[in-house]
Amino acid sequence: MARRRRYRIGTRSYLKRAKQQVRILANPGRVAHLLGLLHQQRVGNALGQLENAEIVSQVLETATNGEEDKAGIDFLVTAANGWVTPLQVKSSNHHARLFRIRHPSIPVIISNGRMAQEEIIKQVQKIIAAP
Repeated sequence: MARRRRYRIGTRSYLKRAKQQVRILANPGRVAHLLGLLHQQRVGNALGQLENAEIVSQVLETATNGEEDKAGIDFLVTAANGWVTPLQVKSSNHHARLFRIRHPSIPVIISNGRMAQEEIIKQVQKIIAAP
C-alpha cells in the first residue's frame, strides 16, 4: 500500500503541490476533460473484459480530436457476429440526453463514479445485442 506523502506547510514542495492543484481546479474545462477520460477508460476496461470473454471480437478506441471523435464516437465495437457498433461515453444522464438529441443514431454508454463495472458491461451487451 502506497503511503500518502505529507507536505510541511511553507516548504517548496508544499507550495509546488498547492499551485498544481489550484491550476487544475481553476480550469473547469480541464477537470471535465480529465473526468471524461477517466469514464472512457472505465468503459474501455469493460469492453476489454467482453473481448476476453469473446462476446466482442474487436474494440477500437478513436483518437482524441480525430474524425470519429468529432463525429461523437469514442469506441467502435465489433460484436462476435461481425456487426460494428459505434459508442459514445457520457458521465451523466443529462449529457447523454443532450448527445442523443444531436446524434440519435449513436448509442450512448453512461459511466459515472457510482457505477460498478458489471453495470457498464450490461449496458454494452444490451446495445450490441440490439439489431
